[in-house]
Amino acid sequence: MVRGAEKVRFPTGGPPPTKSGMEYVNIGLEDQMEIRGYTPTTWKTTVTWICIVLTAGLLRVVFHWKPEWMLSCTHSRSSLATAVKLLLKDQYEQWFVEKVNVHRAEEVRRAIYGDNEIAVEVQSILKLLFLETQNNQSPGVIAIRALDLITITVPPVLPAAMTIGIIYAQRRLKLANIYCISPRTINLCGSINVVCFDKTGTLTEDGIDMHGVVPTENNVFQDVEPDVQQLPQCPTLWAIASCHSLSLIDGQLKGDPLDMKLFFSTEWEFIEPGPKVQGHQIPTLVRSQTSTAASAGSEHEESIVELGVLRQYVFVSSLQRMSVVAYNFRNDMFECYVKGSPEKLVTLSRPETVPADFQEVLREYAPQQGYRMLALAYKRMPDMQWDKVKNIHREDVECDLEFLGLVALENRLKPQTTPVISQLRQANIRTVMITGDNTLTALSVARHCGMILKSQKAIMVSVDATQLVPGTKAPLLRYKYVNFKDPDEHEGSELDTVASENDSTAVHVQLQDENEAYRFAVDGKTFDVIRYSYPDLLPRILVRGTVFSRMSPDQKAVVVEVLQKLGYFVGMCGDGANDCG
Repeated sequence: MVRGAEKVRFPTGGPPPTKSGMEYVNIGLEDQMEIRGYTPTTWKTTVTWICIVLTAGLLRVVFHWKPEWMLSCTHSRSSLATAVKLLLKDQYEQWFVEKVNVHRAEEVRRAIYGDNEIAVEVQSILKLLFLETQNNQSPGVIAIRALDLITITVPPVLPAAMTIGIIYAQRRLKLANIYCISPRTINLCGSINVVCFDKTGTLTEDGIDMHGVVPTENNVFQDVEPDVQQLPQCPTLWAIASCHSLSLIDGQLKGDPLDMKLFFSTEWEFIEPGPKVQGHQIPTLVRSQTSTAASAGSEHEESIVELGVLRQYVFVSSLQRMSVVAYNFRNDMFECYVKGSPEKLVTLSRPETVPADFQEVLREYAPQQGYRMLALAYKRMPDMQWDKVKNIHREDVECDLEFLGLVALENRLKPQTTPVISQLRQANIRTVMITGDNTLTALSVARHCGMILKSQKAIMVSVDATQLVPGTKAPLLRYKYVNFKDPDEHEGSELDTVASENDSTAVHVQLQDENEAYRFAVDGKTFDVIRYSYPDLLPRILVRGTVFSRMSPDQKAVVVEVLQKLGYFVGMCGDGANDCG
């Protein structure tokens, strides 16, 4: 029990703020209540009962439904130490009247633990059987009655009552256009207090719009080019046209929507299968369209670029990239084109080919409107031969790359995303985003849809592999506060650069201050480091974590499992097989 010395506010979703001078029980918890003490007053009680008699008992009926009124009419306020009855008020404005019971220590001990000796009359099984057989009961009847002891503990109408309840619940869901193919899970859904969402295709639209390409020239980023067809014939355009996993099925081009969007933006031709070159069949050929600006003859031939895709390394979530080995007919040379996350491709590219302002440009494009960012890179392979293409290892291909630039894809929020997140928050159901996308992009989407409120701070947790914690082999964790700005001329929020950094293994936020609201953002690499090197820190991160980015399917399953171990009832909402863990 705590007396509210001053007004105290609690984080969003908790109990209401306390009032000065008021006493409380379970302060700060969901069952926080105001408490007041009362002692009986003789003259109040006499007057009240006279009024009850004069109203022929009608006033007593009113007091039955309003016990707090009865208490106020027959008792006076007093301290809790001398109180005979207590008046409790919860956060839903409900009143409860309770009587104060005083017990001595010996009575309490006996009420809890009972007497020190228990007298139990134990009869042998033979005697029990003898008594039953004396009553002319057959052994079969005796066995059936023994089995009744098992079934008598379950009310006979319980299964029917639960079935009827599920049927009515299913009808109510149907009226809300919610269809459940497994009715038995309806009861479980009522216990959910955490919902995890995938981002792409779940919180955001299925369709992807091309914002533009940010190419590099002489290791310097150029202006964004919204129209891919305006790019000159260069490795950047060739990477977009060839690095994909598309294929023809019944004459229709099929594949990943992202690959489809990128390839269609080039307006190149897709030919499958391709021609034979030096006795080797080219599985896929991509060819640029005939240029109307080119004249007949040699100029027309030079305006067409053909790339024969010979080897394809599909996208793997853990690797965060895909690549192809293609034969460039124009250069008469084998080339490798790679597409993937910017953070990963930077580590695979030669440092001298990466622009110095890479991080600044990535922050400029990724968070502002929630763009999904991809990076492009390539490598010439002059020593490659036709016979060796099929046997080359992926690790030998995806290394020593030349960084080409960035591709910005706009993935808008679904119209129903923000209202759904708002409804869940009002129901005190926590929302978490688990995505394979970039951390900054995920943070921007979380801010736009309301997962991270304007009053809450976002803390990015990252790993510094170059430094170790003294005395251990664990890499150092860094915590970065992220500033969100809300300019009036823009709709939503704009993510700014990192404001401050804390180079320690503990998050120095004021946990005692209820006004301090913060949320963590963790990527997949950092999550694994925390999981294995900082197991004591993992529950704290998950309790306050809202954004988990660059997560593999296995890591998504681990997040859900750890949340369940912490006592949460977790639901997962996604659009792909990697969200079923």
